[in-house]
Amino acid sequence: MRTWRWSLPIKVIIGENALKEVPSVLALLGAKNILVVTDEIVFEIVGKHLIEDLTRQRIKSHTVFVRNSSVQEYERIAAKALDLNVEATIGLGGGRSIDAAKYASYKTGKKFVSIPTSISHDGVASPTVSLKKPDKYPLSIMAKAPDAVIVDLNVVIKAPKRLLASGFADILGKIISTKDAMLAYNLGEEVSLTAIKLAETAANLLVEHVSEISGFGKKGVEILAEAAIMCGMATSINGNTQPVSGSEHLFSHALDIVSVGKKSLHGEQVGIGTILMAPLHRVSWRMIRRLLKKVNAPVTAEDIGATEEEVIKALTLAHKIRKRITILGSTGLTREAAERLAMLTKVIKPSK
Repeated sequence: MRTWRWSLPIKVIIGENALKEVPSVLALLGAKNILVVTDEIVFEIVGKHLIEDLTRQRIKSHTVFVRNSSVQEYERIAAKALDLNVEATIGLGGGRSIDAAKYASYKTGKKFVSIPTSISHDGVASPTVSLKKPDKYPLSIMAKAPDAVIVDLNVVIKAPKRLLASGFADILGKIISTKDAMLAYNLGEEVSLTAIKLAETAANLLVEHVSEISGFGKKGVEILAEAAIMCGMATSINGNTQPVSGSEHLFSHALDIVSVGKKSLHGEQVGIGTILMAPLHRVSWRMIRRLLKKVNAPVTAEDIGATEEEVIKALTLAHKIRKRITILGSTGLTREAAERLAMLTKVIKPSK
């Protein structure tokens, strides 16, 4: 029988002017020499003010800009953290900055603080680092959960609405991933029921409060942030992403492989994957579609710049992406079944 080991943040702060609490959080973690991992744009908007606050509190800080999401780039930043002998890394910005800081903390064994400036996906409190192999297949590394998560609502509400809608879509996908996880559990896999319920709760928050969220004001973003953090905790509890990443994510990863012209965000693709997988789980795809449209998230192949053929190919490839029990089974969908499913859910247009 599996031994469960939970690694969860010791401090989560969500609120207006939450960045002011960074020095006290670092004091709690015993960190007086830190590395801030960010990008040039976020640094100009938020980072330089954070550095000033840290300096006033006599906390030594260093800044590094992350250039891409490659293993080599993350290794470069981890090496810098090691050379500087920092006691903590801060991921300040979007998914790339947070993942790079997370990876550096994992490699150096130091503390990690996640400070998202948007909620464009469900990974702000997750222990996983998402990378792509040269063949475009996903590589997910179990690194470490953040020791603290700080969400400043004054900052996040200024993020582009498209990013926030993408985060909504990614988290809404837990409607499908939790059903896939329960399927795996019922077939004998060791999946944490607590993690599944936590991920379900995150999705239900969005369903129940979509009207508040859709305007992406402070209250809506607060709910979105809470849901994203719950997803990260679900991953930590389970020890992998199974409760939060099911067949809807497999479709998204497959689309990354087969599509050449799309210009979509991860969460946007997951949202469309959620629509597509809903009928297979006997969930209302119309409800999913309606919720996504409420926040102006994409609902069709055309919306994300993917061709109908790419969607069909992704559906037939999805079951091969990762060895994980989902509703797609071990054989996946035939081309004919994939085309019918995509037309049924209006992701592609019906053939004439």
